Amino acid sequence: MSQHDFLQRMGNLAELRPGGPQRHRFSYAGESMRLRFFDGDNGVEIAEITATVERYPTLLPEVADYIARRAALAPFGTLFVDRSTTEDMAIAIRLTHRLVVDTTRTADLRAVLDSIARYTRRARRRLGEVIETVIKDAKAASAAPSATDAAASSLNEALGRLDALEGLKPVKHKVNAIVQTHRMNAQRRERGLPEIEIGAHLVFTGNPGTGKTTVARIIADIYRHLGVVSKGQLVETDRSGLCAQYVGQTAPKTKAKCQQALGGVLFIDEAYSLYSPSPNDYGQEAIATLLPFMEDHRHDFAVIVAGYPDEMSQFINSNPGLESRFQTSLSFPDYSTPELLRIFRSMCEDFKITVEPEATGPIEVYVDSIPRGKGFANARTVRNLFNTVMQRQALRLGGKEAFSTRALSTIKAVDIPKPADPDGPDADDAPGYI
Repeated sequence: MSQHDFLQRMGNLAELRPGGPQRHRFSYAGESMRLRFFDGDNGVEIAEITATVERYPTLLPEVADYIARRAALAPFGTLFVDRSTTEDMAIAIRLTHRLVVDTTRTADLRAVLDSIARYTRRARRRLGEVIETVIKDAKAASAAPSATDAAASSLNEALGRLDALEGLKPVKHKVNAIVQTHRMNAQRRERGLPEIEIGAHLVFTGNPGTGKTTVARIIADIYRHLGVVSKGQLVETDRSGLCAQYVGQTAPKTKAKCQQALGGVLFIDEAYSLYSPSPNDYGQEAIATLLPFMEDHRHDFAVIVAGYPDEMSQFINSNPGLESRFQTSLSFPDYSTPELLRIFRSMCEDFKITVEPEATGPIEVYVDSIPRGKGFANARTVRNLFNTVMQRQALRLGGKEAFSTRALSTIKAVDIPKPADPDGPDADDAPGYI
C-alpha cells in the first residue's frame, strides 16, 4: 500500500486537514488526532497517528512520573509527555500509535482508529483520577503535623497508656526520667554537646502480676518514638526460648531470638534462671551469645530482663558484662488492697458485670486476707478471684432453665468465696483462667 492509498482510506473515515509537510489533522469518534509520515529503519515508511489525551499549563511531577511508569495505561500505543509541539506551550499528554504504510495490517483502519479513541478516553479518565489523588495527598500533607510533631504526639500517647495503669507510681516516675533524659540528649546533640550516658537496657524486679510485661511493651513503643530503636516490637521469651537441649544448639537459638527482636526490645522473663554456678550450664552459653549481640546492635536493640529482686541482683552481678550493660533498674511494688479492688472492678466493667452493694464488703475482706510476700501474684490473683466468682455465679444460676440478662450480669455476696474457703482462688483445685 502506498501513502496515497493510505490517505485515501483515511479520507473515507475522517476529513483530513493538511497541517504541514507530510502532516494532517482530523477528528475521529470525538477525539482530535494527527497523522504524519516519516521514514523508519531500512527505508520503511511509517504512518504515526497521535491522539491528545490531555493538556496542562503545567504538569505535576508526580503525574509525569506516573506516566513514565504506566505504559500499560495505553497498551495499544505509547503514552508520552509532549513538551514542545503545542502552540500555547502547554504540556500535552498524547497517545501515539505507529503503522507501517506498505503492509496489509493497515487494511482495517477503522478498527485501529476505534482502538486509539477508546484508549485515549481510558487514559484521560485514569489521569484525572491520578491528578485528583495527587492533589488530595498534597493537601493532606500540608495540613498534617510535621514528623516531629507526630512523634511527640505518639510519645505522649504511649506515656498516657503508662499513666493509665493502676498503681506503679515509682515505675512511672522512673520511666518519665528516662524519657526526659533522652529528650535532653537530643537537645544536647543539636547543640554539639556531649550526651549524658543512659543505657537502653533495663532490669525489672518484682513479684508476678505487677504489670512488668505490659510496661515493657509500652517502653518498646516509647523507645521507637524516641529513636532508640527503629521498629518498637516487643519479643517475649524466657530460658526455654534461649537455651536448647543439646550442646551447640543454644547459641544459634539465642541469636535467632535476638534477630527477631532487632529493631525493638527483647523481654526475658525470669532471666535469673539463665545463671548457674556450673560452667557447663546452657544458660551461660545464652548469656555469652546475648552480650556481644547487645554490643554489636546497641543503637537498635534493647533488652529488658525481669524477675524476683534477690535473684535478679545475683544474676546481674554474676557477669561483668551484664553488670556494665544493665545500669537502670525499675522496682515494681506489690499492689495495695485498694489498687487490687480497682483492678477487680475494672475486670467487672470489661465484662459488663455489676457488683451488688452487699458483695462489695466480702470482696474487700477476701482481697485483704490474701497473704503478701515473695510469690504474691498481684493482678493474677485478682484475675483468678474474678474467674472463681464467675464460676460460682454460674453454679448458682445453673439450676434454672432460663435467666435474665440482669441475673447474668450481677455478682451477689454469695458468689464471693470466704478467705478460708477451700474453693477459693488459692486452693489446689481452684478454677483457673476461663
